[in-house]
Amino acid sequence: MRLPLSLALLAAVALGPPAAAAPVPCAPWTVRVVASGLGSLENLEPDGRGGLYVSASTQGAVLRLTRSGAPAVAVAGVTSPGGLRVRQGGLLFTTGDAAASGLLGTADGTLQRLDLRTGRRTVVASGLRMPNGLVFLPDGSALTSRDIAGLQPSGITRISPSGVVQERWSDQADSNGLAVDPSGRWLYSDETFTATSRVYRTEIAHPARRTVVASLAAVGVPKGLDDLTLASSGALYVTANGAGEVLRLDPRTGQSCVIASGLQNPSAVKQGRDRAFPASRLYVSGFDGRLLELVPPPGVRP
Repeated sequence: MRLPLSLALLAAVALGPPAAAAPVPCAPWTVRVVASGLGSLENLEPDGRGGLYVSASTQGAVLRLTRSGAPAVAVAGVTSPGGLRVRQGGLLFTTGDAAASGLLGTADGTLQRLDLRTGRRTVVASGLRMPNGLVFLPDGSALTSRDIAGLQPSGITRISPSGVVQERWSDQADSNGLAVDPSGRWLYSDETFTATSRVYRTEIAHPARRTVVASLAAVGVPKGLDDLTLASSGALYVTANGAGEVLRLDPRTGQSCVIASGLQNPSAVKQGRDRAFPASRLYVSGFDGRLLELVPPPGVRP
């Protein structure tokens, strides 16, 4: 039966406009090259002041990139730079993140701080074994990861605010990316050289309590997980060095998807922090010497 025009209009008004399609965070993100030719890059960190730091392993330095200028050396003479964090007016970075140090268990790594106002460089802690990922706990302690257990496995290492080193704070032998949730209760970490490519959740107050959030291996094929970050939306973003991917992981459900693929050995991912490197986008460093910008599909926020 065909409705009269007046009744059809009334029905349309009652039903309202058609619902807009929900944003799809797992749709492919747009990949843009911000910089290239920087040598092997291990990690990155936006500074919230129009710049972004990268651990430039080939150059033995920490570089600072901007949108408008050439890379500048922020810290020179850095042996195997690893994780980077900007906090309380300083740039914190690890040294000694070398495969040989991991294999041999050599305690030649350090945690150092660059005062961003004065340029003064100090050693916070020494005697670390291949410190890779870096994160800070609510009490000011630092955690460093080590993805090559090698000789003398040290697990995830805790460094107190006064610089006291505690190896095997967590006995996760293969660890790489580290992130602390906003509540300060949970640590997220992943593993690199395993067939299962797992992401873990550890209770910070009781580091022996560790559970698996997800296994990201595709049909038994390891991903080679590298650094990860917890974005403002609550989603985890994980770089898969071996697979050449960046994955999105919901830590509540364990569901994951690939948002960028075909990359060349991505090593770390971070959310932007200012107008130059906005929080609406993700930034990825890689062993191919490129800094990438990932732009989400319409309506999706990291």
